[in-house]
Amino acid sequence: MESTPTAIIRARVARSEVGAAISAAIAELFAHIGRIGSHPVGPPFARFYSVDPEFDFEVGLPVPEPIARRDRIAPSALPGGEVAVAEHRGADTSAAYGELRTWIEANGREAAGMPWEVYYSDPHEVPDPDDWRIEVVWPIR
Repeated sequence: MESTPTAIIRARVARSEVGAAISAAIAELFAHIGRIGSHPVGPPFARFYSVDPEFDFEVGLPVPEPIARRDRIAPSALPGGEVAVAEHRGADTSAAYGELRTWIEANGREAAGMPWEVYYSDPHEVPDPDDWRIEVVWPIR
């Protein structure tokens, strides 16, 4: 996988607020990159840094080139390199993380950074969370 420039919003919220925070950030990012004449080059994602006691994460959109910082929106990048990926259906991705941890260990590999979730389903088009398609991506070495 190649490194990919992103536009992100970093957030820290209670578990009960994660879904709403992700949705709001995605809408804000789409609006912003449209205003600056850019466009996404992939689906939205969320990269989690910690989940205890609050969720500390960034929500982002891959973009064709780095953007300038503005208000809550900052430039970032998804790392390049080898990754392990688990496809998942449904809003609760905890099983996918468990499968990835097991695969990484069973194959003599180790995590090489923080994982992220890629959201292929738009909740406005796919209202049932059980039908959402999400990938969990974990950098490995």
